[in-house]
Amino acid sequence: MNNVLKNKIEEVLTLINNVSLFRQKVKETFVLPAEIERLLNQYGFDFELFQQEDNPQVWLIVSMGEYKQNDFFIKYEYHLFFSKLGKFCKDHFKYKITNCDPNRAIGKHIEGVYYFPMTKIQYEFYELLKSQLEVLSLTLLTNRELEEVLLMDFIDDSMSFFNEQPNVDLLLFNDLFDLL
Repeated sequence: MNNVLKNKIEEVLTLINNVSLFRQKVKETFVLPAEIERLLNQYGFDFELFQQEDNPQVWLIVSMGEYKQNDFFIKYEYHLFFSKLGKFCKDHFKYKITNCDPNRAIGKHIEGVYYFPMTKIQYEFYELLKSQLEVLSLTLLTNRELEEVLLMDFIDDSMSFFNEQPNVDLLLFNDLFDLL
């Protein structure tokens, strides 16, 4: 873990030690930065922001178009997640394909997640978005950073973390210690 991320994680752990401040931060309404909203509007993307007052994670779901040719149909989305606990983000691209095979053994739709753009327009948008996040001092975490296990002295074997080891993702985007 790099020192910058490590220091930011320490700030969040300090916040968690103050339960009332932690609850206050999570209950605050997140406002989508105007620069990001402008970028989304510039590309003509429909988007929706979802948040709950008992969840430190805010979801931005962006509809990035669809493609249809004969029986083939695919819909593209981009999901950007903000943490109310610090200036952190995570993201992924999503697709949904309609399966028109009458002999299919699974559902009518096949969905998947990618961690990189799948179309040229997504790539253009993503490059501009990453620059904008940097200007806003929002850290877009990689999957590798999100999956880093946290070594915390105060954790013992009796603590359960959704059958996982406590990691950066659980700390920044979930109520890891059940404080809400």
